[in-house]
Amino acid sequence: MDKVIQIFTQLGVDSTIFAQFAIFTVLFFVLKYVWFNKLLSVIELRENSTTKRDSNANEKFNEADKLAQKYDDEIQDTYAETFKNVNSKKEALLKEEGVRIREVEGKLATEFEAKRAELEEDYKAKKSQVLSSVDSLSGDLVNKLLN
Repeated sequence: MDKVIQIFTQLGVDSTIFAQFAIFTVLFFVLKYVWFNKLLSVIELRENSTTKRDSNANEKFNEADKLAQKYDDEIQDTYAETFKNVNSKKEALLKEEGVRIREVEGKLATEFEAKRAELEEDYKAKKSQVLSSVDSLSGDLVNKLLN
């Protein structure tokens, strides 16, 4: 114990050390309840307001990403379904119009053949008329050339 007292005297510690320690201890507990606890609650509140909100924000971002992916998937599904519906309607219209086109082509072909036959008959009639008058026309031509 002598050594401890000798060390304290070399450090300049006197008998008021116990009173100082008691005052320090009392002030520590008073300040702890008045100041430190309030400071600790402010620090915790700030942490909850910043750091924990970051984790909540990350959760919200993840949720937003999931919703965006779901939205994109639904858009792709809707696009594929619409494309399929348009193609089926297009094919139905093409078949329907193909039938109409074939009907009109048939009508036009029969009209064409009728007109062709009519023109051919007219041609044959005029040809026979011209051929029947060939002798008289050639005779007239020869007479004109000789005269």
